[in-house]
Amino acid sequence: ETSQLFAHKVGKIEPEWVEQLAPHLIKYHYSEPHFSSSQGQVLVWQQAAIYGLQLSEKKRVSYAKVDKALAREIFIRDGLVAEQLQSSAKFYQHNKALRAAAEQLEEKTRRRDIVANDEEVYQFYAAKLDESVVNRVSLERFCDSLEAGQSRLLFADESLFTQQLLSDDEVAQFPDEIEWQGVSYPLQYQFNPGKASDGLSITVPLESLNRVPRFLFEWLVPGMLTDKVEALLKCLPKSQRKQLVPIPNTVNKILPQLSAKDEPLHKAIADAVLNTIGVTIKADDFQLESLDDYYRATIIVAGRPSNKSETVTLQHAVKKSNKNKKNRRTSAAIIDQSKDLAKLIHTHGDKVKQQLNQQLSKINQGESKIETRWVFGEIQTEQLIASGTASICAYPALQDMGKTGVQLVLTDYPHLQQSMHMQGVCRLALLQLNDSVKYLRKQILRGNSLALSCPAEIDMTELADDLLLSAAKQVFFAEHLPFRQEDFTQLLQKHRSQLTETALALDKMVAEVLAIDHTIRQQMTKLSQAAYTDSLADIQSQRHQLLYNGFLFNTDSQYLMELPRYFEALKYRLERLQGSLGKDQQHTQQLLQLTEPMLAMLEQFDQAKHLPEMRLYAWMLQEFRVSLFAQRLKTKLPVSEKRLKNQWLKVIEQKNSKFI
Repeated sequence: ETSQLFAHKVGKIEPEWVEQLAPHLIKYHYSEPHFSSSQGQVLVWQQAAIYGLQLSEKKRVSYAKVDKALAREIFIRDGLVAEQLQSSAKFYQHNKALRAAAEQLEEKTRRRDIVANDEEVYQFYAAKLDESVVNRVSLERFCDSLEAGQSRLLFADESLFTQQLLSDDEVAQFPDEIEWQGVSYPLQYQFNPGKASDGLSITVPLESLNRVPRFLFEWLVPGMLTDKVEALLKCLPKSQRKQLVPIPNTVNKILPQLSAKDEPLHKAIADAVLNTIGVTIKADDFQLESLDDYYRATIIVAGRPSNKSETVTLQHAVKKSNKNKKNRRTSAAIIDQSKDLAKLIHTHGDKVKQQLNQQLSKINQGESKIETRWVFGEIQTEQLIASGTASICAYPALQDMGKTGVQLVLTDYPHLQQSMHMQGVCRLALLQLNDSVKYLRKQILRGNSLALSCPAEIDMTELADDLLLSAAKQVFFAEHLPFRQEDFTQLLQKHRSQLTETALALDKMVAEVLAIDHTIRQQMTKLSQAAYTDSLADIQSQRHQLLYNGFLFNTDSQYLMELPRYFEALKYRLERLQGSLGKDQQHTQQLLQLTEPMLAMLEQFDQAKHLPEMRLYAWMLQEFRVSLFAQRLKTKLPVSEKRLKNQWLKVIEQKNSKFI
């Protein structure tokens, strides 16, 4: 009706007023009872209406006031059994830990028949809890009312949550951590077939990344080893695999000979098969690329917690002392994860050094200063550094900072420490003997002819510095690398008179090498035809391996004076190249097969150049070149392609034992 205004004096009312003034007239409807973790009670949606008029659509109210028995059941099922309740009650935390342990056993053993049915847990609580327990508050009141003799009334035992109890031996097959050389690496298990996270995960603190065992993680854990050995044997070519059928029987025979160690698992399997069955298998025969990813552990690199980073709970991997065997637990940021340990080390290796020197700065209460004199007292050859998630062993060394001095830093490998510290003490020696060094700088690398014969890639100023450092290494530290001030001072005083003579001898040798190299470069310009491409590329590669900024210091002393002979061999090769191109190309291909693996390893792991076996291999290659192209110059040691291949195996072995 719109003909006139009505209800001028009727005021607005609120629905709540009706509920207060006329509750006997209101009809309630309840739906969707549910447990609220935040409130610790069972709530339900309430609808209120009067004479069909809705007063409230959806209002959350306590369900215990509506149906106490059903509210109690939901509280037990969802709050206690499903563990949605937020409570610090001791019984509740105890029972949660038991259930988590049972669930973890399922992840470890890849079974779904260990954790007990929820109904059994419900009946346990329903039988022991008073009828008045319908929410968190009443539960806490009930626990407080228990007498001393009943204080553990709600504490369950392992059998409540476990349908099938495993023996201690079975549980031990799936440890919570792998320990290696005093360091513990926490383990996580996931039964998630088809997903990248399926299988075993191993947490490695960033600070320990460069020191993890290289092959130990291939062995997984004892409970997974049998299946992995069987899977690896199935990766063999059919011609070899059929000699081992039935595979499960073969696995049972060789397993007693397999115990986890830091060596490739497939190599150990090949040895065990030969010893047990008499079948010869080479490590290269295994087609590892066909192995299921489940059998490759996921390596998680963890660092300090970050607000933006994913986190992982890990036990600190710490050096264990006799006084403290406990592992603490913490949350750490996941920096990276992969099934390829070599990739992780290659990607994050530099971060390890950065963290080491950050810790050194904290110890020194500031960044290490650049010094021109030995003010370091005795430098420890090893230093234990507590950093974030780990305590690790670092290796202090003096780093050459150029003519300004040296700086104390930490390295992550002993062989890097030796190399860096050698150059550092040589620099310090030159700074201590400033007057002698000034005199020598005026005497070495003199004359326009020397400057003209020097290749463009060699800086004359750097060459002079390199020559003096090399002379200092030969004179003072050839037999002993000092880490104490007293030793350093004694070596300088004992041998300082030999510095000038050694430096001038090196100067003479350098002049000879540069003169021969100049002739070689001139010869190469005359042979620029396409027919000589491969040979000239190999010659250029050899030149760059021998002649570069810093070559004098980096060349081992026993081979330093052999450089003229190597360049003479190069020159002789070029002189004969036109008349023996076919033979030269054969030798070039032979050398390529021997050189390429070395160059590939050095490109991926530059630190490999410091390994003694690698250095020997490089010089054996130079001697092999002499034997191929200039036999009249003779070799310093017996060398052949077979000897080189055997030496390369030693390089790989040493590389694997030092770093990936």
